[in-house]
Amino acid sequence: MAKKPTKKQAKVVVLFEEAKRLHIAKDFESAINILDKIIKINPNHVDAFSYRSAAKGMINDHQGCLNDCDQAINVNPNNSSIWNTRGIANINLGKHEEAVNDFNKAIELNPNDAIP
Repeated sequence: MAKKPTKKQAKVVVLFEEAKRLHIAKDFESAINILDKIIKINPNHVDAFSYRSAAKGMINDHQGCLNDCDQAINVNPNNSSIWNTRGIANINLGKHEEAVNDFNKAIELNPNDAIP
């Protein structure tokens, strides 16, 4: 029998759904604020780091995006989409060699997830 989620876990689920809704609606600042709350509750929430990194990239906070990608990679280094996002951040920061390495890592993890 599955364990009932704690109040904190249930709160994170509700917050994450709201953050995804805001992200889809392109309200990136509001999504970031909610994702900050999730990460404060659960500093290993890789999906929160992933969404926050993408949102930061969309508002041209490329260093913030890169920092969040690094945090997500620390939690789960096998997520190819995080490596792709990190590569885009590095391109936007003018770090082309690092970007190539990131894209190569993404391809190594999932050849079907390569950015065209």
